[in-house]
Amino acid sequence: MLKSRFRHINFGIKFKDEHSRVKLSELPGDPLSTYINANYVNGYLTEYRAFIATQG
Repeated sequence: MLKSRFRHINFGIKFKDEHSRVKLSELPGDPLSTYINANYVNGYLTEYRAFIATQG
């Protein structure tokens, strides 16, 4: 079983920017694998979700 750096995160809460949160595909047997601290950012004019902003 892999260790998760994010096990302290309460996935029952709503994130501040849930509408733009990047969601990863779940790894089999690891429900915490969908989380990454990142959000989609729009680009110039009509470029919807052109970039991903993250920190860390």
